[in-house]
Amino acid sequence: MTKKCIFATLLFAISFNSNLFAQEALKKGIYSLSGSITFTNSTNESKYDETKSLDIFVSPALTYFFIDNLSAGLSLSYGYYELTFKDKLREVTYIQRPFSIGALVRYYISSTKFIPFVEAGYRYSNSINGNEDMNTLSFAGGINYFLSKSVALEPYLEYKKTNYIVADQKISGVSVGMRINYFIVD
Repeated sequence: MTKKCIFATLLFAISFNSNLFAQEALKKGIYSLSGSITFTNSTNESKYDETKSLDIFVSPALTYFFIDNLSAGLSLSYGYYELTFKDKLREVTYIQRPFSIGALVRYYISSTKFIPFVEAGYRYSNSINGNEDMNTLSFAGGINYFLSKSVALEPYLEYKKTNYIVADQKISGVSVGMRINYFIVD
């Protein structure tokens, strides 16, 4: 029983401190620097062929709070994507190095323990080593959990719809991820 009481007190203290940290970070005039690094390695095998892919992406963003709880800013992304297709007759490797720039708007919903948010964004992408222009529209939601006055962990769920300009191809998907946010607070 004592362990449960200590755990509950510790959990309450962490939640209470997280809320105090968040109040100052979401005010007008504050900048936020966030980002993520993603790595994916996958293999798809059948009795006829094998496909392997490797993805590495770095995605920073800088936003500014124009009013309390509402920020807007720019996002960048640079990645390396390698796809290898192998069957009985041949093996082909395709490498792409996409770069994207975009804009995003985010609204934080004040709460007592965690700070949920909704986000909309647009990105234009181009492959550095090819002719693959893309437009991506995204919608996301998540929660900021403040570890300190300036740092928050941010699990999120995102829906993206990408249109390839040249290839007339459309891709949509849902992703789950974790970012870290640094709020530049005095």
